[in-house]
Amino acid sequence: MKKIILVVTLMSQIIICNTQADEFKILTPQEQEEQWNFAAGLRANYLKLGGGFTAYDAEHDAHYKLDYNEIGMDNYASSTSVAFSGEWENWNLFFSASKGVYEGGFIAPQDIFLKDDIIKEGEHVDGKVEMGTYSLSGTYDLSKDSTSNLALGFGALFLDYSTDFQGETSGFSSDMLIPMPYLALSGRKDIGKYRFIGVGGAAYYDGKYDDMDYTVYFVTLDVRAGYEFYNDGNYKSTLYAGYRYLYMDSKTSQDNGSWYKETDNYSGPFINLAFKYTMFK
Repeated sequence: MKKIILVVTLMSQIIICNTQADEFKILTPQEQEEQWNFAAGLRANYLKLGGGFTAYDAEHDAHYKLDYNEIGMDNYASSTSVAFSGEWENWNLFFSASKGVYEGGFIAPQDIFLKDDIIKEGEHVDGKVEMGTYSLSGTYDLSKDSTSNLALGFGALFLDYSTDFQGETSGFSSDMLIPMPYLALSGRKDIGKYRFIGVGGAAYYDGKYDDMDYTVYFVTLDVRAGYEFYNDGNYKSTLYAGYRYLYMDSKTSQDNGSWYKETDNYSGPFINLAFKYTMFK
C-alpha cells in the first residue's frame, strides 16, 4: 500500500512540474512578440540621370532646351545612402540621407541665357548636376502581423539640388535647399529568411525661394528583396538588392516673365546592408 501511495505521489509531482514548465518556459525570439526595434542601413546606389530642362528668357525673348540624353549627360553615377529607423508597436520613424553627382561635357546647341549670363552656341560646356535628399517621416501601421505590415504617414523632405554649366567664356549655376511636406508609404513581407520591402513617397512645394517663385514635385520609390544571413536573437543582419526611382519636376518663374523648368529622373540598382536590434516583450 505504501508503495502505491509513493508511486501516485511521484506521478503527481511530475505532472505538476511539467505543467509549471509549460507555463514558464522561455520563448524563442521567433515566438516572442516585438516591443520595439531599431535598424540602421548603408546603401550603395548606381543611378542613371535622365530628363533635362527648358527655359524662356523674357529679356532676350529666347527659348532653349537641353535634353540630358541628347547632350550625353545621361550617365550612371555611384552614390551612398544611410538610413535609420525605429519601430514601437504600430508606430514607425524613418530617417534617410542620399546624394549623387552627375557630370558631363557637351557642345551648346544654341545660345543659353540665365539672367545676365550667356553660353553661346557652339561652345564646349562642362555640366554638373547634384541631387541630395534628406527625409524624416513617421508612419502608422494600417495592417500588421508577424510577417508583414503596411504603413502610411507624413514627414518632411529636404531637397538639395544644384546645377552648374560652364562654357568657354561664361557660365551659370543655381542651387536650392527646399523643405517640403512628405507623404510616406511602406510595406514589407517576410517569407522564411527572405525579406521583401517597398517604400515610396511624394513631396510638394509651392512658394518663394531666393526672390523667385518655385513649384516643385518630387516622387521616390524603392523596392528591394533580401536575405537575413544573421540572426542571434535580438540582433539581425540582412543583405538586400533593389531598384530605386526618383522623379523631380521643378519650375522657377520671375516677375518679368522668365521661367526655368527642370524635369529629372534618377533610376537604377542598389545594394543595401541592414542591421537590426529588437527588444521583445
